[in-house]
Amino acid sequence: MAVIATDDFNRANGAIGANWSDVDSTFLVSSNTAIPNSYASDAVVRYSAATWPNDQYCLAAIRASGGGIGTGIGLVLRCSTSVQTYYRFVVDVTGVDIGRVVTGAFTPITTRATTWGIVTASDILKCEIQGTTIRVYKNGVQLGADITDANIASGQPGLGYSSTGSDSFLDNWEGGDFSTPATGASVAWIRA
Repeated sequence: MAVIATDDFNRANGAIGANWSDVDSTFLVSSNTAIPNSYASDAVVRYSAATWPNDQYCLAAIRASGGGIGTGIGLVLRCSTSVQTYYRFVVDVTGVDIGRVVTGAFTPITTRATTWGIVTASDILKCEIQGTTIRVYKNGVQLGADITDANIASGQPGLGYSSTGSDSFLDNWEGGDFSTPATGASVAWIRA
């Protein structure tokens, strides 16, 4: 895997930054982490300062909240630049909810039960898509079997939030592709 972009959110509190584009509401930087603009409504931003292949991954350290499965903070893949279309992976303390949004309409795909940290951003969520195969990882271990879905063909990775997961945040986001093996000081232990 080759890293295309990273963001550690280590900057002044306020707007998420010029590399990110709003899709559905927005995210903010707060205490060197990324949070939704409002914990009361959904939010999605995509990393728009790079060219992304269709086969992509992204990962981040996540602090979960206890809003219930289907709520919380997480990641998106193949996020459309023009309409609200993306694969969404949000984390609650009890697991990961995987779904897709196509022109604003949400469809659940599946869930993966696992316990997530609620004190600090200590657990790493990684999601990836190659062709029609989707995989989800926690701390480098795949959660459940491969998922197959062919509804969204292209787009950009980013951040996602489904409302009512108060006090959740993420940090140390990374996105990339599968063209070459990773090198350097990136978070290689997370990659499967």
